[in-house]
Amino acid sequence: RHYSSLLDQLDNKIMEQVSMILWAIWWGRNQKCWNDKFPTTFEVNKQATKALDDWLKVKATRLINHIPVIQEAEQRWCKRRPGTLTCNVDAACYAEANQF
Repeated sequence: RHYSSLLDQLDNKIMEQVSMILWAIWWGRNQKCWNDKFPTTFEVNKQATKALDDWLKVKATRLINHIPVIQEAEQRWCKRRPGTLTCNVDAACYAEANQF
């Protein structure tokens, strides 16, 4: 319940920043796991800031150009219980380059 009341008080801008910080922490973890690099707090924060800036630019461009979003598969979204956070993770595999 504590998180629920906290999340209710955050505006969209703060939620965007929190989301990107969580993503950057995940990115930092992957740097350690896959590349044996341990990013500094500064690097993780820089990554979060850059990712948010890039995302906002793409979002603004999409709104201006009215680019439709094409989905290859039907996805069903379910509303989460109040006070919960969801962190979705996506991945891509490039067989030719033998990379994720």
